[in-house]
Amino acid sequence: MLVVDDHQVFADAIATALSLEPDIEVLSTEGTVAAALAALQRSRPDVLLLDYELPDGHGTAICRQARVDLPECHAVMLTQFDEVSILVESIDAGASACLPKTSSLADVANAVRAAHEGESLLPASALQSLLGELRRDAEPAEPATTDLDLTPREREVLQLIAEGHTNSTIAERLVISPHTVRTHVQHVLQKLGVHSKLAAAAAALRLGLLPPGDAQT
Repeated sequence: MLVVDDHQVFADAIATALSLEPDIEVLSTEGTVAAALAALQRSRPDVLLLDYELPDGHGTAICRQARVDLPECHAVMLTQFDEVSILVESIDAGASACLPKTSSLADVANAVRAAHEGESLLPASALQSLLGELRRDAEPAEPATTDLDLTPREREVLQLIAEGHTNSTIAERLVISPHTVRTHVQHVLQKLGVHSKLAAAAAALRLGLLPPGDAQT
């Protein structure tokens, strides 16, 4: 993974701490969007840990470029700003997780692992704010399932994604294997044209695939 933060002491500290985890390897730390994009091409990481506010732009720019250059790479966004607009921007950019900088090291490490496995993480309070904002902004619309051709099972999976369930709990709810859940999730993401489960939940509300009142936290 790469750690991208312009506060060198913070970047070095979190990189050192994460490197002590047996299943995490930090390839480098970078302090700007430009340096991170160069490292992206050079190192081709599996996961990015990105600061939102950087000297030459936002971490979301790195996230968007990674979607183009390394579609299998996942991003975790760290921010000191508690604003729904930043959460929405991060999710639209393809981030798999958004965490405040006050998060514990254990939370960050777990978010990195979850992102690597294709899961999405958002603190409960942030998820509540995000879905509340999306519900308020959602325009009344007829469900757009015709063009997207979601199967009944994919709609069930999408509903559970929007409720914040992990792949394992979706598997338990639907009494199917985790592998089958991952396949359904990938099909849902492809049909919605998004790159994370958080983005799928947001897209579902925006497109009228879920009634605005159905999204839960």
